[in-house]
Amino acid sequence: MPLSLRYNLHAKAVLHTVGPMGVKPEILRSAYRSALDQSLAHGLKSIALCAISTGIFGYDIRKATPVAMATVREWLEEEDHAERMDAVIFCVFQDSDRRAYEMYMPTFFPVDLE
Repeated sequence: MPLSLRYNLHAKAVLHTVGPMGVKPEILRSAYRSALDQSLAHGLKSIALCAISTGIFGYDIRKATPVAMATVREWLEEEDHAERMDAVIFCVFQDSDRRAYEMYMPTFFPVDLE
């Protein structure tokens, strides 16, 4: 996954990954892991992840969201990944996408109130 030109974005890099067309959880999981792995390989401390393969690529947001969140959660729990990242941000395009992420967030990233 090459680093791309970032034009006028306030970012050190723009990474690109290709996700599946249609509902293919293993390929979607691989796309998220690839982006996360590459962020560390390039020394990045944060990453913003779009809703890969949703929208015109046919992966229903309600099916893609738990795959995305589970993959990020699992990745953060591996090795020293969580210590090496300052932030993982989920970016969405529409309010309906935001609602899907808000619905699943407590399941995969519960808030510890202690």
